[in-house]
Amino acid sequence: MNLDERAINQQEQIMPYIDALPEPALVVDYQGVYLNCLGGSDSTKHHKLHTLIGKTHHEVLPARVADELNHAIRRSIDGNCLVEHHYSIDPAELKFVDHSTGPCHVQHFTALISPVSGKKQAIYTVSNITAHKKMMEKVERQAKELERLTTVDHLTQCYNRYALDKLLPNQLKKACNDGHNVTIVMVDLDRFKPLNDQYGHLYGDLVLKLIANCLMKHCVDVYRYGGDEFLLYFEQLGAEDLPTLAKNIMFDIAAEGENQHVPETLSVTLGIAHIDTLSKIQDIESVVAKADQALYQAKHAQRGTFHIL
Repeated sequence: MNLDERAINQQEQIMPYIDALPEPALVVDYQGVYLNCLGGSDSTKHHKLHTLIGKTHHEVLPARVADELNHAIRRSIDGNCLVEHHYSIDPAELKFVDHSTGPCHVQHFTALISPVSGKKQAIYTVSNITAHKKMMEKVERQAKELERLTTVDHLTQCYNRYALDKLLPNQLKKACNDGHNVTIVMVDLDRFKPLNDQYGHLYGDLVLKLIANCLMKHCVDVYRYGGDEFLLYFEQLGAEDLPTLAKNIMFDIAAEGENQHVPETLSVTLGIAHIDTLSKIQDIESVVAKADQALYQAKHAQRGTFHIL
């Protein structure tokens, strides 16, 4: 047996193993013409691709996918380097493939492209990452839900104290960098303990939820600061608008209590800190302390009022 015959024999012996590879490897030229197809035996993740030999990416794939894949292949060949490329395909958009086998829903793939030495060609393996992508999306959703659960007060559904400590420093820093003014409103429910004692904790919970819902209509960033205290964060409010804001909040809470047939008129006291120019060294404690001081002065003067510092 001469060398050529031996090489052919070895190739024939190894081909069944190559064809058995679950993920396909495709050989293409610089123009994106399929020259060969190896492997791809897993019909749950791939269509049979041997029928594509001689076709171009643009004849088989959607135009955008073909353009991006060709660009990645040329980067690999021109740069003589490995290129990783991600793409998604709806099997219904594939042409010249046997649709009787293979997946039928949108699939996500990673192509690892390697240049062929001495030729204007490349070979790329195609890995179906659909299951992995779905798993990662599920993990991301779970992480977001966990984040929500750790930052949202379960009773009122506004931000909790942990969220205040985590989010507000970054908000203050951004406001400082953007040159925005900041307004902190401390809201204290008047006579909450007597209400709880007289009507019970379920009534108290109802009142807290009602107040939180009203506050969230006025402000995106509402935090439950303590048992019956809430903190509202605003940017770019005019100082002249603050009295109107305070009166609207107090009026809406009283009106909502009446609409919900709450047996006692709901009243809140507000302390408002308006900071026109934030200092880079100004921390959350000093900003909240100013609003707390305003609340103290309002409560000391008369419940159901507001004070602005």
